[in-house]
Amino acid sequence: MGNVRPIASIILPSYFRPKTLWLGLYSLAHQKSKYKFEIIVLNDGQPDDTEKVCNYFIKEYKLDIKYKFVGERNLPKPIWRVPGAVFNIGAKMSDSYILILSSPEIFHLHENSVESLIAPLLKNGKLLTIPNGKDDTSEEFTKKVNSLKARNQLTLVNCNNLGFTFKELNTKMPFCMGITKQQFMEINGYDKRYFDGFCFDDNDLVDRLIKDKCTYHNTVHTVIHLFNSRKNKDRIGLSSPKLLWAKNKKIYDRSVIERGLNNLHVQETIKKLYRESQEKKIIKNLPEVIKVKPNVAKPDSNFGIEFDIKLKSIKIKVKKLYKPIFHYCVMTTNKGDTAIRSSIERSVHKYLPEVPFAYFNCKGEILTEKRIKQFNDDASLLIIGGSGLYTNYPTDSGWYFPCKTELFSKLKIPIILLGIGNNNNLKNDIFKGNLKPDAEKSIKLINKLASISTVRDERTFDFLNSLGIKKHKLILDPANFLVYPEIKREKRVAINIGQHSPILGRFDGNNKIRNKNILYFSNISNHLIKKGYEVVFISHDTLEQSLIIDLKKYVPKLEYINTDNIDLMLQEYAKCQFSIGVKMHSNIMSFAVGTPFISVYYDKKSIEYLKLLNYSDFGVSIFDNYYKDLKNKTDNLVDNWEQYSDYFKRIKQKEFEKYDEITKQICNIIKEIK
Repeated sequence: MGNVRPIASIILPSYFRPKTLWLGLYSLAHQKSKYKFEIIVLNDGQPDDTEKVCNYFIKEYKLDIKYKFVGERNLPKPIWRVPGAVFNIGAKMSDSYILILSSPEIFHLHENSVESLIAPLLKNGKLLTIPNGKDDTSEEFTKKVNSLKARNQLTLVNCNNLGFTFKELNTKMPFCMGITKQQFMEINGYDKRYFDGFCFDDNDLVDRLIKDKCTYHNTVHTVIHLFNSRKNKDRIGLSSPKLLWAKNKKIYDRSVIERGLNNLHVQETIKKLYRESQEKKIIKNLPEVIKVKPNVAKPDSNFGIEFDIKLKSIKIKVKKLYKPIFHYCVMTTNKGDTAIRSSIERSVHKYLPEVPFAYFNCKGEILTEKRIKQFNDDASLLIIGGSGLYTNYPTDSGWYFPCKTELFSKLKIPIILLGIGNNNNLKNDIFKGNLKPDAEKSIKLINKLASISTVRDERTFDFLNSLGIKKHKLILDPANFLVYPEIKREKRVAINIGQHSPILGRFDGNNKIRNKNILYFSNISNHLIKKGYEVVFISHDTLEQSLIIDLKKYVPKLEYINTDNIDLMLQEYAKCQFSIGVKMHSNIMSFAVGTPFISVYYDKKSIEYLKLLNYSDFGVSIFDNYYKDLKNKTDNLVDNWEQYSDYFKRIKQKEFEKYDEITKQICNIIKEIK
């Protein structure tokens, strides 16, 4: 796969396991996957053959293995800790989008096993991908595999034909579980309170993931948990296992109660609470501070459970169902539009995770009087935004909202206008310049009816002022507030060129600007490569694949990413020291992760964005012969990218307070709806 970055990191905490590690790595060496993966082996024991085994598979099978010794506490005497502590270390070492939390005792029976764990997560970051699992508690399979190894007959096919009967392995625990790194980091990984105890660290992790709306996705493939003695006396460095087990169980029980998880453990607890509440007893085997009120309601599937430690009581309350948010927005192959939708949805779900979203396309789904009735009946509120919607467009309103202006007053649900701008190409403007009178009249009315109105730049802000509108606020485009965990920067630069407009080389335009862009971006890429940089093209539209093909003719070492997955794009920007982009949302997503950028702009919206950031020195017009200016700005960022990265982070923190306040207002409107 050449210089393609790994999509997934398989993390293997190894605690005195070199023999089973050899077999596990053998099964990984024979995987066929179109997604590149790396293996992070963390020796949490003492110096042994673990590193030797890793070096063997690096040399003989070309496996991409990162080895690290993390067992310093075990010198000279082993001291037990749970594997969760080591998974946290591995997650920080990983530069991949996906983590596979696994074990040196896991043997993959099928050659597509790893690929099947990765693929679903590229479409849905809220999945926990798991295989079918079998547990070799009798040691028969492990002995037979070692026998095949000794006779040089070890293959995955031969292992599949051994025909043993196994006990089921509970793969809903992290024996071999795929998860996005972002999801793992968002819940802060494993809880360190469990690290020096025994067990329950996995239970706690999975409970928190399920609470955070993750769901299991089973693959069709099978893994075998190889035999390794699980008797407490054989767990090296584990003193007083019963006491350490009880310690972690107490932490886990308290955590379950505080979270109010709706799982089997809680349901059994509630049943017990109800029985004992009838006798007004203090509950045993749970934190002593909890008492049951005599009038506690009978548990029922229609009730949610709320534990209140401070008030020393348990409340049972009815779950509230919220109507969905209906969102009119631009829905194209442009990833900038996807980034806006993702940011708005994630921001609302931070406060109201139960609220669903329904999306409607500004470019095609006409809001008729009949559909307005459906909106009034079924929606909690209507969001219109973001993007440059206040722009001339052939709809009944004259702008990007496909509804007759005279029907606006029939909308009885709250209207939210969020992060809207105005597009105006610097040359050959396809948007026909200033807004037409009918569009202005329509925009003025929708703002009068709106509960909240925000715009993304000063030019649009002044335009609404000119219409006599005064309640709107100026806040950065919502995509600026996307979040991705901070990762280690590499000597790496992201680039992007657009061709979505006729002037930029779309099918209905000409290639003059496109050809110039390919020449200049090829030259700047080779200039950076000579300085030791890796250069990656981040596509913001699937149709930019042809640009990648043309660029690679002149820049053979060019890497690229062309995906619908916003988090993968953010991850790539987060790795880079800086970026150079034509699309405004290339600049915006770069800003979101604190990566400085150079804007090669073609529209007034990008000029306005640079003004808001007080960053105009790092923009060049696509219509100029801009290479010399671009090279100077590039060399500036080569030397000073860290300074500007810190500057971006400070701006984002300050501007986020405004955006977060608007999000809270939206959520409060939803909460107040009866």
